[in-house]
Amino acid sequence: MNRDGTDGTSALFYRFAPLWLAHLALGVVVGLIVASTAAPVYTSTASALVAANASDGSRSVSSASTIINAVMPTIVQLSTSASALSEVAQATGLDESEVKQAVSVSSSTNSLIINVSATATSAETAQAIAEAEVTALRHIVSELSVSPQEETYLTLTDVDAASLPTEPSGPSRVRYGVYGGVAGAAIGLVVSLILFRSRTNNADDDGADQDPPPDPEASRI
Repeated sequence: MNRDGTDGTSALFYRFAPLWLAHLALGVVVGLIVASTAAPVYTSTASALVAANASDGSRSVSSASTIINAVMPTIVQLSTSASALSEVAQATGLDESEVKQAVSVSSSTNSLIINVSATATSAETAQAIAEAEVTALRHIVSELSVSPQEETYLTLTDVDAASLPTEPSGPSRVRYGVYGGVAGAAIGLVVSLILFRSRTNNADDDGADQDPPPDPEASRI
């Protein structure tokens, strides 16, 4: 970068730094206000164990790796199927679209544990959604099998029952403050560039409008 470019960048920074900082600070304040006034979000969590059992009630010798690799991804996918969402919606009295947004299901890495998370604007509703989702998953799992030849069926056993949140999990004041600060800084930078370019163009126009001084040699001719 040449020296003129460096000087122009420095001039832009020092001249409009207060404006940029003001927008950044305003963005942080707006983000904190939004976080403070937004409805609280509560999160309930639950976990359950997937196990394979023989038809006589004994624990099957089916490989756990088979369940982990073949069955667990299927359970996660079916957790938001139409039948599962419908069952949870009927149990909680919510719309299926609300249930789909509120529920999150995952499987622990190299594990037979299914993790369920549910969010809502009240602790009781979040817990009810998580409980209903586990029940729906239990029905789904009961219809799956590892080895039909061995008459092996799957069960879902509670590990941790759906928790009742005691305090909100969001919205995060820090996160909203950071988002607001980033947005404010970006707006401040754009405004600074517009003002800098406008003043530069005005200065160029003023210089071009000035008439050049008369040439003494030309006046003698």
